[in-house]
Amino acid sequence: MKLLKFEASWCGPCKMMNPIIEELKQEYPNVEFESLSVEEESELVQKYGVKTVPTFIMLKENKQVGQLVGLVDKEDLIGLLNLKSE
Repeated sequence: MKLLKFEASWCGPCKMMNPIIEELKQEYPNVEFESLSVEEESELVQKYGVKTVPTFIMLKENKQVGQLVGLVDKEDLIGLLNLKSE
């Protein structure tokens, strides 16, 4: 499973999410966390329809199973990490 975090260097809310992501990395060692710059990853931005940063996309077996947009709390991200594909 993989959590993609789309962010931008100028994005305050993106930076505010970093400590929460670091905590989750420790709590969910089986999940791969990947931070992607919307400025550098335009193909992935287009593929996933990212319009706002931060955007979090949960992948399971390379298929999108969930998404959160904006400044969210840790509990919301935990819910996203616990999603199962159907």
